[in-house]
Amino acid sequence: MFSWYTKMKLTNKIFLAMLIGSLLGIVAGPLATQLEWIGNIWLNLIKMMVIPLVIFTMVQGIASMDNPKTLGRIWLRATLYYLVTTIIAVLIGIVTTTILKPGLGFVFEKGAKVADVPKLVDLKGFMVSLFSDNIFVSFTKGDIVQVLIVAIIIGIAIVKMPAEKSGPVKAWFSSMNNVVMAVIGLIMDLAPIGVFCLMAAALGKYGIGFLGTMSKLIGTYYLAAIIQLFGVYLLTVWIFTRMTPFDFMRRTSNTWIFTLSTCSSAAAIPISLQVAKEELAVSKDVADFIVPYGTQMNHDGNAILIGTVLIFCAQAIGIDFSIAHLVQMVLLGVILSAGGGGIPSSGIVKLMIVAQAFSMPLEIIVMVGAFYRLFDMAVTTMNCLGDLAGTIIVDKMEKV
Repeated sequence: MFSWYTKMKLTNKIFLAMLIGSLLGIVAGPLATQLEWIGNIWLNLIKMMVIPLVIFTMVQGIASMDNPKTLGRIWLRATLYYLVTTIIAVLIGIVTTTILKPGLGFVFEKGAKVADVPKLVDLKGFMVSLFSDNIFVSFTKGDIVQVLIVAIIIGIAIVKMPAEKSGPVKAWFSSMNNVVMAVIGLIMDLAPIGVFCLMAAALGKYGIGFLGTMSKLIGTYYLAAIIQLFGVYLLTVWIFTRMTPFDFMRRTSNTWIFTLSTCSSAAAIPISLQVAKEELAVSKDVADFIVPYGTQMNHDGNAILIGTVLIFCAQAIGIDFSIAHLVQMVLLGVILSAGGGGIPSSGIVKLMIVAQAFSMPLEIIVMVGAFYRLFDMAVTTMNCLGDLAGTIIVDKMEKV
């Protein structure tokens, strides 16, 4: 009887739960807030797995890489391009949301505290704060920045170990990463229930005006994505290859039409490979390496969303981020955007990780996540267009 539901993608299930929960909240009013405790249980399950998720995902991802020297010039150029565009993407999300202020009309919780970050003028203190003096304290405090640094150091150390010694260690981290992913998968299977209860409670508490706030946030995100598309991808492609923006969008149309409808970067790999080789005339060696690599490494759409949602949360709870907070936000956005490709519903989970790092209310992230299907069309499209822009630019540089 419910076979149609079981066949639905998780993001569609969450979107459906959001619609039904919102309707219940509008109809039932304050009575719907009684469902909030069920949603909070689901939130606690997510919080429980954040630290293990960061540790095992980052370590396994770094340790699984081959020696960077063997990747050569193509790897270096692609990595530098994706790193720069991701930094710009986070900044565009931050600046656009700061200017448009979509969260000002939705006051969630006044007086909320943001995580302590040293002021930018105290550069030494800021740098010292990135490194843990006791990894177990960092784990128990939930200091995401320090945990990320620990994971990166462990991953690099494993890569530098001799193959006969690193093999068992890599296998263990890979196995533990699989366990964490399985647990996250179970928790995300419960997401429709959690989202239904939290959305019903939210609409019961804040009223229908909340939907208007979400529409402003979605519009802000799409504007930031358009700025990234024209100001970064199309501009750099024109500078390096002299291909006009119209020509690039026309040649890549098979990819972006597919991603807008499917919201799947992995499923778009065969189409992007075909577009790169046949439409953009990229050499086979470059395309076969960079397109799959970009799918794992380049997540500019997610980077824009991280910057946008974090500033939205700050506006909703009535606080202002310092410059030091913004610097740390860019750092976290770049690191998380470049990893975690195997995380179920990774966009939502990454938002929760960054939100926890800044002591933002995860309830707001869940409310945003309920609309993730609307964000995901642009998220996936930006990711894949960024892959193709990087591919054609690196190929042009190789030919020169």
